Amino acid sequence: MNIFRSKYKTTVDSVELYRGDQVLTSKSVYFRSALKTADKTAIFLQGDNFTKATVKTTAEDAPKLLIIKGSYANTLVPFLTPHYSEITLVDPDKLKEEGKTLSDVADTGAYDQILFMYDCDQFADETNFDLLK
Repeated sequence: MNIFRSKYKTTVDSVELYRGDQVLTSKSVYFRSALKTADKTAIFLQGDNFTKATVKTTAEDAPKLLIIKGSYANTLVPFLTPHYSEITLVDPDKLKEEGKTLSDVADTGAYDQILFMYDCDQFADETNFDLLK
């Protein structure tokens, strides 16, 4: 597994991972302890264990991005951090588990861009888009 290091001066300031009342904080999008588990992709933002993840960077004047995510969206976050001041990822499947909607966890008006990031099969099979109101 390779760890991406940006050639830009932008760095990650903070990471907050939310699941129910639990909040995990970090200074990195990488969780190296995941390399000792079966799910190696969990190195990126601890995998699919959280309803919402917020990554704040040092790119103060850059736009804010909201990602409605599928399983593998976390793997692309390190490549996006140099270009955004804040990246928030929301998992519709976890919203359903918690009985929440998108508006319960994020103010969509606070973001400059919204990105839906899924693989084709998962996007075609997604049944929780109604929670994005």
